[in-house]
Amino acid sequence: MVKRLFYLAILSLLSAAGFYAGSPSGDKPVYVYLYARVTDHVNLDVSEDRLRRILPMIERYRKAHPEQHVSATILFSGSVSQAFADRNSQTHIVDFVQDFVQRGVIEPGYDGTDEPTYKRRPSIDLAKTKTAEERWLARRATAESEYA
Repeated sequence: MVKRLFYLAILSLLSAAGFYAGSPSGDKPVYVYLYARVTDHVNLDVSEDRLRRILPMIERYRKAHPEQHVSATILFSGSVSQAFADRNSQTHIVDFVQDFVQRGVIEPGYDGTDEPTYKRRPSIDLAKTKTAEERWLARRATAESEYA
């Protein structure tokens, strides 16, 4: 269901961009930022399947509407990048993605949102807290001690 909504959103945005970009006034361009995050390093088959379906779809739209200069930014977490590299000899997913990068269909990037960074996200001891206020104070104390 989520995937279907994602595809509908992409198609709606691309259609809207085509509608407005082709308007007779032509004085106000519409920019649509196509962006995706690939961060699930556990369900790699799902991530690979999504990439194998979405990238050709973007390329087809790009070829059908070259005047719109369509591309997408796709951010990969470090753990997904490593897992894809480890599986590349069997699935060739890295080769597949790099082919789209070289042709300018997508722009790859790094997303470290979910990567472990203990210095930037210190562990908070909430074991002895009972109320929301106590949890807030514990978070505050941890943050203040880390950045003091």
